[in-house]
Amino acid sequence: MIAASILFAGCTEVDQKGERAKMLDTQSTPTLKQSNEREIFLGYLNQVNDPNNIQWIYCFSWDGHLIFKSAVMGKTISATKSTEPYERLSYSESSGGYEVEEARNFAGYVPGTTQLMNPSGMFGHDTPGVIWMDPQGNYYEWHEGPYFVSNIPIKFETPVISYQNIDMEVYNHAIEAENKLKQGIPLSEEDKAWLSK
Repeated sequence: MIAASILFAGCTEVDQKGERAKMLDTQSTPTLKQSNEREIFLGYLNQVNDPNNIQWIYCFSWDGHLIFKSAVMGKTISATKSTEPYERLSYSESSGGYEVEEARNFAGYVPGTTQLMNPSGMFGHDTPGVIWMDPQGNYYEWHEGPYFVSNIPIKFETPVISYQNIDMEVYNHAIEAENKLKQGIPLSEEDKAWLSK
């Protein structure tokens, strides 16, 4: 009787699965030993974490017209990112610690907050607003409209992005400038002028 009840309960549980859940029983997701997505993201992190990395940002109006462009030193970041977490947990004197259920042993955990540090070492979420510094050390902030970032300078004769329309003259000067910076050589005024084109 007990065995029949268990068997019946098991059948009922299986029958209650949704169609996609049933598919996992017959065609499970493979366990990957190598992830192309992680490889691409790690390559991106390594490139933009280099303080000598030079990129370009193109800021557009909502109707697609290019309003502003600038060389970027390092990378652009969301205007709401922070080096400190925005949210704090309350501290309990009686327990002598923060109100957390248990110690969390994973990357990004900081005691006293529920927020996790992201892989670039910052807190917060990406928002439409963006900030950056140019090679001359000038600060910029953009909130009004879409933008496009690339490590290659693109010519915009019309408000259409084309990978075949790379400004190779500026790009070659940017490679030279990056090499100088990596060797500890400061950029000349001519270098800075090329990056501002």
